[in-house]
Amino acid sequence: MSNGGQRVPRQSLNGQPDDRFTILKQGSAAGKIDSPPGANLTYGGVVIGTRSGGTGASPLVITFNANATGAAIQALIRNIQGALLQVQP
Repeated sequence: MSNGGQRVPRQSLNGQPDDRFTILKQGSAAGKIDSPPGANLTYGGVVIGTRSGGTGASPLVITFNANATGAAIQALIRNIQGALLQVQP
């Protein structure tokens, strides 16, 4: 899935317009995922791809580059989190 491959997380059951996906920022140490300001995503300080969307009605789209190893992709997927902006009564 690297070098141009994309990942678009989706909620498949009871999704709401206020649902969001975010990426947990761990830092730039070895084996850690970071999402610094801008579009780049890093794994251990190495850019492994870019992100776009994830706000409003735009889905979170992750595009991997040639640096995205299996371990990097797995770490990134494990750090995708769901967020609900508004609680429905």
